[in-house]
Amino acid sequence: MVTRSGILAHSLPIAVNLLPVALNQDLKAVTPHPITDAEFLRLAFQCFEREILNTCRKGGTTVHSIEFPALQDFPIPLPPLAEQKRIVAKIRELFSELEAGEESLRVARRQLGVYRQSLLKQAFEGHLTAKWRTDNPDKLESSSQLLARIQSARQSHYEQQLKDWEAKLRKWELSSKEDRKPTKASRPIPSSELKPSDELPLHILPDSWIWLRFDSAYSESVLGKMLDAEKNRGVPRPYLRNINVRWGKFDLEDLLLIRIEETEIDRYQVCPGDLVICEGGEPGRCAVWPKNRKQVVFLQKALHRIRFPGVVSTYYIEHLMSFMADTKLLETHFTGTTIKHLTGEGLAGVPVPICSIPEQQEIVRLLDAQFEMIERNEQEIDGALRKSEALRQAILKKAFTGRLVPQDPADEPASTLLARLRGEQTASKEAASRRNRIPAKLPADR
Repeated sequence: MVTRSGILAHSLPIAVNLLPVALNQDLKAVTPHPITDAEFLRLAFQCFEREILNTCRKGGTTVHSIEFPALQDFPIPLPPLAEQKRIVAKIRELFSELEAGEESLRVARRQLGVYRQSLLKQAFEGHLTAKWRTDNPDKLESSSQLLARIQSARQSHYEQQLKDWEAKLRKWELSSKEDRKPTKASRPIPSSELKPSDELPLHILPDSWIWLRFDSAYSESVLGKMLDAEKNRGVPRPYLRNINVRWGKFDLEDLLLIRIEETEIDRYQVCPGDLVICEGGEPGRCAVWPKNRKQVVFLQKALHRIRFPGVVSTYYIEHLMSFMADTKLLETHFTGTTIKHLTGEGLAGVPVPICSIPEQQEIVRLLDAQFEMIERNEQEIDGALRKSEALRQAILKKAFTGRLVPQDPADEPASTLLARLRGEQTASKEAASRRNRIPAKLPADR
């Protein structure tokens, strides 16, 4: 049929040509008809991609393919060849301008990522708060004072754990003992300062900072519960999987259930302020469970739950883990060759730079403020990129409705093009029929 502006809508004038040296069963080579510009045809596929998928796609829920006979019958607007070339030239011009703008946006986004990493590096080398230390000498401690304060806080936490465990144990002994016996807390290892060496190259820190092993900084580290339908008992409760933990936040859309016994609640429950770290998947990815979240969740074995004494900021460690993951410093503590894991032992040995709690809080404040600005800029860039893609689709739609370039009366009319196309197709079918016709009687041998 003929559409507005003399544009022709017709089945794709294409021929199937399989190139055995280049294609497999999942690819088809399309040879355009002489009256069809190849680039015009490609742009038509791009413009009508959604419609093609809706009408020509076959397959199940996971694997899809395009039925080529259906694709051959898919109608596209087909103007005269000269107009096709004008449309292609105009689209190239407009797309080139869009691509230049998009590349500038992508460069700006990469620069934001570089700036973010630079901020983290300055933070954990002590440069970000250098002026703060000068202005607040009364809030600083010597390395020995800081180490003693951390060890004292960890010991106090352990002693409280022992009291809680003894109370739970007495309650369990008076019960039917159907639940598992309460687990006794492990005594924390003594906190000791790490010193840089050839085997442990660590950057120089300010005088009031110290290097510690990760297990010298936290009060408690627990790996989540193993999923075992036959052995697990108790009440079904929602639990976190690796996929639920993102960088700096949690995705709680699809929580599953695991059976947790009463005596296991304290061990596997995630409490406000806990740092949850991925053991696998993307090892080290972590987030702090928000203090204002009321939902009760538990841990699956692919996750570590870390609690810190009051002299170590959980949010400070969250930023540190992001820095170490981005710079590949964390990878040296992974196990496995193809599938990486951050085991409890590997996590315990990660070196962490620690400063006084007021300085940690200042670092978190500065990083949060800068990252909020970076995130706003990234969102604006992403929005601009989406608008650019929408504009690209608008250009294609305008092109294939005959409104992108002016019509030329000298071009071959659509009706003539349609008649010639039908004549060529009819002639082609008749020729094929003659080639396939079988003689009614074989000629006699001479």
